[in-house]
Amino acid sequence: MKILICTGGSKFAERAVRLSARLMDADDDITIFHVKEEGVTPEMFEECKGILKEHEIPAKTKLCENKSGVAKEILNEAEKNYDLIIMGSLGMSSHGHGSFHRFLLGMNAFRVVENAKTSVLIIRGTHPPDKVLAGISGSAHDYKVVDFACSLFDGHISKIKFLHVLPEISEHFKVFMPPQVRRSMRELLEDEEFQRPEHEYLNKCAKIAGKYDIPEIKTRLREGDAAAQILNEAEEGGYDLIVIGAQKSENFPLGDAAHRVVNYSRNSFLVVRR
Repeated sequence: MKILICTGGSKFAERAVRLSARLMDADDDITIFHVKEEGVTPEMFEECKGILKEHEIPAKTKLCENKSGVAKEILNEAEKNYDLIIMGSLGMSSHGHGSFHRFLLGMNAFRVVENAKTSVLIIRGTHPPDKVLAGISGSAHDYKVVDFACSLFDGHISKIKFLHVLPEISEHFKVFMPPQVRRSMRELLEDEEFQRPEHEYLNKCAKIAGKYDIPEIKTRLREGDAAAQILNEAEEGGYDLIVIGAQKSENFPLGDAAHRVVNYSRNSFLVVRR
């Protein structure tokens, strides 16, 4: 895999390199990329290379003049057939408005995530990704998302769960449904004996993951708003990283659900474009 690791000389960039090193292999083609900024020394740049060396992972380094802005320079470099961009995040998100979340994520990281033509991994937190939640939309595009994510995680994580969220029944129809019926429908989603077409689709995702060295593979159906349910599942299950596919919509470059997961996630996340 051809990987572009973007550093800024900050502790967040250094942490991203250290934590993401677990996901890399010696045969990956890795470039540590830095856009020149005031206050960043060559020592900071070389320190990231040293971290990978500790894991016996070779890497090239590339220093770039800041002619068009940091995000734009990263996007320009990523056009050179990279499979993945890795960046660090300023911190963990919480509740609040979109502009505040973009500040926490980092404006450069946010711009790269929204505008990159390749997949982007944003590292948050203080420990390496080990438990992964993949939000699956139900399209054929998801099989490529699953295959890409699992090839990255192959032999490096202990668990992946595939989650598909069914649209919630509209309030207009709910008023005609007794509470016990609504309860029984929720219970059916958790019943492994109850098979919907979506279960077959999730099972196919699990079968793709089964080709890789991932010890525990799970699937789940939930009901409600897709982004909210993905974020809830990630928090309830103690997941380290969220995987989501980018599907451009009229209003959002990433698609509606992916846009909100990126803005509101407390976790590291991988946005896959295939």
